[in-house]
Amino acid sequence: MVLTLALLALLTGGPSPHYRVYVFAADAKAGSPTDEDKARAEGVREMREALGKKKQFQLVDKRDDADVIIEVLDREEQEGGEGGFGGAKITKLSSTIIRVRISHASGGEGSDLKGMGPGARAAKDAADRIEKWVDRDQPTLHKRGKDIPPSTVMTLPVA
Repeated sequence: MVLTLALLALLTGGPSPHYRVYVFAADAKAGSPTDEDKARAEGVREMREALGKKKQFQLVDKRDDADVIIEVLDREEQEGGEGGFGGAKITKLSSTIIRVRISHASGGEGSDLKGMGPGARAAKDAADRIEKWVDRDQPTLHKRGKDIPPSTVMTLPVA
């Protein structure tokens, strides 16, 4: 049983790396928050929720602890057309767009991505695109401390 688990871990390449992700929006200007500020704050909440469901990401609260930086640039809702039955809307036909900029915490040029879908599905779409970006660009894991997950590779005594 133990040998089987060890072989399985070797064949699958072990666990995928856990990237620490910091999600934020630009600070609101002095005074009462505008509708855009509120929309970006909602976008941050939705993105954190969507990324929290991805196994390879760990959300962090400080920028210095992150491997990947995600800035929510914009969140907008676009109204859909009229309903199909005599022009009456039975359900709300709208689409949400979340625009984000993703970059390595170690610096370098970032990429602009967007997610689209009804409601919070836009954040899920953006999270899927972020996952693909990370798989392609593979940001450097840095500043690792004691919170690294243990290796699944086991060494067995030779008899």
